[in-house]
Amino acid sequence: MKPRILPTARLSFALATAIAALLSVPTALAANLYWDSNGTGTAGSGAHTGTWGTSIFWSTDSTGLNVGSPVLTASTTSADDLFFAAGTNGTTGTVTISGTQSGRSITFEEGAVTFSGGTINLGSSTGVSGMFFANVSGYNANSPIILNSAATVIAIANRGNQTVTFGATGTITGSATSGIQTLAIGNSTGSLNLNGIISDGVAGGKVGVSVFGAAGIANGANFYTLGAANTYTGPTNIVYGGLVISNASTFANTSAISASSLSRKVVNRPTKLIGRLRHSAKAWLIHCQPWRGATSKSLKPMR
Repeated sequence: MKPRILPTARLSFALATAIAALLSVPTALAANLYWDSNGTGTAGSGAHTGTWGTSIFWSTDSTGLNVGSPVLTASTTSADDLFFAAGTNGTTGTVTISGTQSGRSITFEEGAVTFSGGTINLGSSTGVSGMFFANVSGYNANSPIILNSAATVIAIANRGNQTVTFGATGTITGSATSGIQTLAIGNSTGSLNLNGIISDGVAGGKVGVSVFGAAGIANGANFYTLGAANTYTGPTNIVYGGLVISNASTFANTSAISASSLSRKVVNRPTKLIGRLRHSAKAWLIHCQPWRGATSKSLKPMR
């Protein structure tokens, strides 16, 4: 199938600013809750175990000691910013999700976490929405994600040098009744593999994807991968960095694929397309790199 490549489009300043804010550290505007599976009176959190929704492991105490009168709860809301985990000693484990659980943002600070079962309703109408990965040793998402209907921009930002993988069951689905919900992926020096289907949902709105790579990605060291037969119909915009699309369905459904040049007010330097759409038997590669004083170019398929 021949991909549809549209002329270069410039992101609006408002959208670019919103995405840049999302890819930064989440701000504490509501309850900060920390996963603490090793009980009260013991610092830190221990292994990532338990069930989100039934285990009373969420705490407002970031140290994990839970001395005094911290709030302890099993469930969360879309106004909460969630952290894995309390203290600094979280270790590898699996957290089971019971039913549908909500959070405005989820930050992974230490220890590899695997989500299993259930559904995550991610985002909010206020504050910073998304999933943020620090220098954890790895992450596997096998639970589907629903983008909260009130959220317009939701980030997935890998800030460490590890590999973050969303499995085939780690789908991402929109739920807005109108407009476009932008999935902003980037700000990473590691790898991010989205192998679950990204789709609009059935409420009437659309989902689009915007890619913001870090310097390492822009220079070809690492790339983001869309590995599923995606059905989202919003635009795909590569601001800079490398995006690998390994299933032609993404081209068949997305409304546009473009590489954008951002204002100096946003990133201090515009971007230039240094590669063209490269096609092999398994994947298409779109690669953009920061370039001082350059202007954007249209994507053209290589022959």
